[in-house]
Amino acid sequence: MASTPPPSDDKPKKADGMAKAGAALDDFINKKYGRGYIFYGEKARDAEADESAEEEDLGRRIPDGPPVLVIGASSPVGTWITLKLRTAGLPVRVLARSVKAVEEIFGPAGTNVTVVSGDVTSSVSVQDALSGCRAVVVAVSGGFGSYAAVDTAGVANVAAAAATTPGISRVVLLSRASGVDGLLERIGGKQAAVRAGEAHLRESAVPWTIVRAGRLTDEPGGRLRVEVTAPAEGEGGGGARGVSRMDVAEAVVQALVVEQGDGEDGGGGKRYGNALVEVINGTEVLAEGEDLDWATVYQQMGQ
Repeated sequence: MASTPPPSDDKPKKADGMAKAGAALDDFINKKYGRGYIFYGEKARDAEADESAEEEDLGRRIPDGPPVLVIGASSPVGTWITLKLRTAGLPVRVLARSVKAVEEIFGPAGTNVTVVSGDVTSSVSVQDALSGCRAVVVAVSGGFGSYAAVDTAGVANVAAAAATTPGISRVVLLSRASGVDGLLERIGGKQAAVRAGEAHLRESAVPWTIVRAGRLTDEPGGRLRVEVTAPAEGEGGGGARGVSRMDVAEAVVQALVVEQGDGEDGGGGKRYGNALVEVINGTEVLAEGEDLDWATVYQQMGQ
């Protein structure tokens, strides 16, 4: 009987190459999005590790002081916001419907961020999550059918709770420029719901910053010049133009860092008034080491 010829190694090599490429891509995403130990350079301890050692470790990883509450941290841009806040030395508390989803990104609750279970559509959840915080970032966006509940009522919940919670210095709302949602703006009611949410925040007693982003892209941040403008009352025209999620996250984080300073103790911050800005990427490539002076931007934009 003729022996069966050995299989060609072409396909296995190709499959192996694809597996390696997939692993490399997964590693890149993990590093960029800070999924647990990869971003922070330290693997979370095993669940059965000594409890006292675990507590000592957590003390080194989460800064002391009042945290910044982030709502919408598990979205792509919300993840960047959270990572940049942590990079600035600010402790972060996350309000999320799914604690598991947040832990898959940032590691076990209590290691890199603290997590509380709740929903922006619940005024009680928001009020409880805000207790003891220094500021709040709203980076959540409602899907089809939930625009009124999330983009309007949810933001209204945050504005009302922040205005009555001691220690809240500012609410930063990630919003959308006109033209981002296309057909949904005209017939779906998305933009109307978003603008109604903005109105609730603008009418509240708490200091606020609204960052209207253009069309969000996955381009690397810090490469193209960021154009920050004050849109005309009620509208803005940059939605059709793109902006890196990383650059938008930087605009959101700097709205707090400018005022509070870096680190858990702050310091060096510069107060500014309420600000409504629109953020898009230009076409000019930034020179190495060139950064936007966010302190000047927000002080000039402040009302």
